[in-house]
Amino acid sequence: MTLASGQFIEYEGPADCRWHDERGAVVRRIAPRGEQPNLATGENPVSFACDGPAGYNARAMITVITQGRALGGQAGGK
Repeated sequence: MTLASGQFIEYEGPADCRWHDERGAVVRRIAPRGEQPNLATGENPVSFACDGPAGYNARAMITVITQGRALGGQAGGK
Protein backbone atom coordinates (compact mmCIF):
# COMPACT_ATOMS: atom_id res chain seq x y z
CA MET A 1 0.00 0.00 0.00
CA THR A 2 1.35 3.44 -0.89
CA LEU A 3 -0.15 6.67 0.43
CA ALA A 4 -0.07 9.78 -1.73
CA SER A 5 0.69 13.20 -0.28
CA GLY A 6 -2.15 14.33 2.00
CA GLN A 7 -3.66 10.87 2.45
CA PHE A 8 -3.89 9.35 5.91
CA ILE A 9 -4.83 6.24 7.89
CA GLU A 10 -7.26 6.41 10.79
CA TYR A 11 -7.04 3.54 13.29
CA GLU A 12 -9.95 3.13 15.71
CA GLY A 13 -9.19 -0.50 16.56
CA PRO A 14 -8.42 -3.80 14.84
CA ALA A 15 -11.88 -3.98 13.25
CA ASP A 16 -12.02 -0.31 12.20
CA CYS A 17 -9.08 1.02 10.18
CA ARG A 18 -9.64 3.37 7.22
CA TRP A 19 -7.50 4.85 4.45
CA HIS A 20 -8.59 8.42 3.59
CA ASP A 21 -7.77 10.66 0.65
CA GLU A 22 -6.51 14.24 1.03
CA ARG A 23 -10.09 15.51 1.41
CA GLY A 24 -10.95 13.01 4.15
CA ALA A 25 -13.09 10.69 2.02
CA VAL A 26 -12.64 6.98 2.73
CA VAL A 27 -10.60 5.31 -0.03
CA ARG A 28 -11.09 1.87 1.50
CA ARG A 29 -11.17 -0.04 4.76
CA ILE A 30 -7.95 -1.86 5.57
CA ALA A 31 -6.92 -4.60 7.99
CA PRO A 32 -3.95 -3.79 10.23
CA ARG A 33 -1.26 -6.44 10.72
CA GLY A 34 0.01 -7.57 14.11
CA GLU A 35 -1.23 -6.88 17.61
CA GLN A 36 -3.32 -3.87 18.61
CA PRO A 37 -1.03 -1.27 20.17
CA ASN A 38 -1.65 -0.49 23.84
CA LEU A 39 -0.05 2.35 25.75
CA ALA A 40 1.43 1.76 29.17
CA THR A 41 1.41 4.18 32.10
CA GLY A 42 4.22 6.71 31.70
CA GLU A 43 6.28 7.35 28.60
CA ASN A 44 5.63 5.34 25.44
CA PRO A 45 8.08 5.52 22.54
CA VAL A 46 6.52 6.01 19.10
CA SER A 47 8.49 5.66 15.88
CA PHE A 48 7.87 5.97 12.16
CA ALA A 49 9.80 4.58 9.21
CA CYS A 50 9.16 4.25 5.50
CA ASP A 51 10.85 4.23 2.12
CA GLY A 52 10.21 7.69 0.68
CA PRO A 53 10.93 9.00 -2.81
CA ALA A 54 14.49 10.10 -3.52
CA GLY A 55 15.13 13.75 -2.74
CA TYR A 56 12.22 14.11 -0.27
CA ASN A 57 11.95 13.72 3.50
CA ALA A 58 9.22 11.29 4.53
CA ARG A 59 7.18 12.38 7.55
CA ALA A 60 4.12 11.38 9.54
CA MET A 61 1.84 13.12 12.01
CA ILE A 62 0.68 10.73 14.74
CA THR A 63 -2.18 11.76 17.01
CA VAL A 64 -2.93 9.65 20.08
CA ILE A 65 -6.32 10.06 21.77
CA THR A 66 -6.83 8.30 25.08
CA GLN A 67 -9.99 6.64 26.32
CA GLY A 68 -11.11 5.71 29.81
CA ARG A 69 -10.67 7.61 33.06
CA ALA A 70 -9.55 11.23 33.04
CA LEU A 71 -5.83 11.86 33.39
CA GLY A 72 -6.14 13.51 36.85
CA GLY A 73 -4.46 16.91 36.67
CA GLN A 74 -3.21 16.48 33.10
CA ALA A 75 -4.63 17.82 29.84
CA GLY A 76 -7.49 19.54 31.64
CA GLY A 77 -8.46 16.51 33.75
CA LYS A 78 -9.43 16.97 37.40
